[in-house]
Amino acid sequence: MSDIRVVVRDARRDYWGDMHAASAGRLVASLSAEPESFEELRTAFGRFEKAADRIFQLNFMEGIEDRRHDAGLIIIDLAARLIAYQSSYDDLLSSSSVTYHDGCAATSRKIRYRLPDDWLITTQLNDWQAIAEKRREVRLARIKMKPRQVLYGSELYQFLVDHCFHSKVLADNISQMDRAATESWCRRIHAQWLLEPRASLNDTTPRSHLIHQSEFIDADLWSREEQWSLLGDCPAGLPMDCFAYEHAPFGTHEFVIYHHLVERLLECCIERIDELLRLQRVADPREEQDRLMQVGEQWLHTAIDDYRGMTPAAIIELERRRIPIAISPEENILDCDCPICHLMADLPGPSFWHFDTSNLPSEFVFSRFETLEEWEEVSDSLDDPDPAPGYIDSSVISKQDFNSFASCSAPNMSFVTLFSLGCSLSDLIVQLKTERGGKTWIDELNRHFANLREVILNSDEYPGLIEPVLEVFHDSLESVRDNYPRLNTECDEVRLMLDSLLELADSTPTTGEA
Repeated sequence: MSDIRVVVRDARRDYWGDMHAASAGRLVASLSAEPESFEELRTAFGRFEKAADRIFQLNFMEGIEDRRHDAGLIIIDLAARLIAYQSSYDDLLSSSSVTYHDGCAATSRKIRYRLPDDWLITTQLNDWQAIAEKRREVRLARIKMKPRQVLYGSELYQFLVDHCFHSKVLADNISQMDRAATESWCRRIHAQWLLEPRASLNDTTPRSHLIHQSEFIDADLWSREEQWSLLGDCPAGLPMDCFAYEHAPFGTHEFVIYHHLVERLLECCIERIDELLRLQRVADPREEQDRLMQVGEQWLHTAIDDYRGMTPAAIIELERRRIPIAISPEENILDCDCPICHLMADLPGPSFWHFDTSNLPSEFVFSRFETLEEWEEVSDSLDDPDPAPGYIDSSVISKQDFNSFASCSAPNMSFVTLFSLGCSLSDLIVQLKTERGGKTWIDELNRHFANLREVILNSDEYPGLIEPVLEVFHDSLESVRDNYPRLNTECDEVRLMLDSLLELADSTPTTGEA
């Protein structure tokens, strides 16, 4: 029993057909692309099954036939975001993985997926139509709202003009050239915009729309990155005319960019108020709003160095289309003395670039937590809420998830230990940068780490070389310890990783051994 009946409904039409239950599982995974029509579902199905068009053409016909067949029945209502099913083949989950089908057969490569949180999966089939109709009504009311029109529209600019140009406190801070007080007051204005319910958003706050389903967008991008790493090709992005693009939630990229936009607009307000104070002129609200809108539009379409030379608008578009931002091996090397940077550059496959929220204000309102309690719980658990920057840039993501490292030439555990060694070595190098003569030892340790990467990542080409490389590495480490006794702790951490690699090398059969 491996076939299963599938009913697919969109807002206008119904379809049904029978397919292999494994393909039906990939069909459910395709809902991560948020298809709203039968045609969009067919396109999304291609994410996980290469012969999507042929399967849809041969297996589906118009109408509803909801009688159980072979392994069971799956009903997918796209407009209601409802899955009702009974299956003897498999359980359907909102977050799992499916094997990729290359058009000829299912492969061993598993690709993870996650559905949006508003999907309901139930095994109750008796009253599925009544449930679907009720969910359609509720959802239709929600998707009529267009939060981006508010968050990027005239309401934002009117709010900033009203709260900046009519603020005596802000004007006094600017005239007194009190930069700290000016920035603090602007953060208050920024926070007030985020937290103030708006009638145009059905009395919800702008902040609630910035964080709504953001984790889902991030998870779907990670899935696209994983697929790119496993299959070697960039997955097709969502079309710009599809429902999912138009109604896309804010992911991390757009979340960060939006805050940077508001900060830039507030900077422009400060500059303009300062100019008006010197000219002894009174601001014209309409004129200032138009001026601010032009600044915002120009900023969104201007290439920014901190954004790797991309425009904010281009980055937002890629995220809404669920297309990862790949970077070259050279771009992985943010610091020539960073061991992890060089390790990432050496790995096969693409690397991916991500924004993070580390450069946003530390208050709850600028975080991605839904509640103050969640934010406080995490904040209290951090020993140092604002650590000094280290070598590893969390915006640069490794080329593959650790679960995929089996495809590397190095044994999986050897790579994990090598990565841990790189982290410990980074800590030691950070300390050596502050020591007299430390640069010489940094270069020597990095040279040993480069040799170690070479023999581990290409172990088939260099059998038996890992032990000599480790011995030389160990000798240099002991010399560092002798010259800088205060770095004993950091040296011990590196030595522990070296010993672990040596144990792995001793336990790995060499060529010719059984």
